[in-house]
Amino acid sequence: MHALISKFDDKIGIVTFLYYILVGGSSAVVSFVSFLILQRELAHFNYQIPVTLSYIIAITFRFFCNRHITFKSTDSYLASQVFRYLVMILINYILTIVTVHAVVQWFFLSPSLGMITSIVVTAFTGFALSKFWVYKAS
Repeated sequence: MHALISKFDDKIGIVTFLYYILVGGSSAVVSFVSFLILQRELAHFNYQIPVTLSYIIAITFRFFCNRHITFKSTDSYLASQVFRYLVMILINYILTIVTVHAVVQWFFLSPSLGMITSIVVTAFTGFALSKFWVYKAS
């Protein structure tokens, strides 16, 4: 049965995609919960500090989960994966800051809604870059 599922996944990638969604959802929860905790604990700072710290926590969690679980890419390409991942993180970090800023400054909504919006936006860029670049063998 396991061989049949593996063969099906090799052809279509559905299982990998489902793992990616699960890891992404878990990462979103880690990001949002850590943001709420940090926003409460660092209330006297600008909201961008908790946004940044929660982002760092979530991306670290996501890298290791995707590397070991989703893409099963624990081979000798760690250095190139880390470099590519950091480039992807920079892209998604910029998207996160821009998105939260837009939600807060242009739409006059809360930073929490900005974080939720940025999680959705960066999920799409993160999947595409992870699948086709970060975890792809060199």
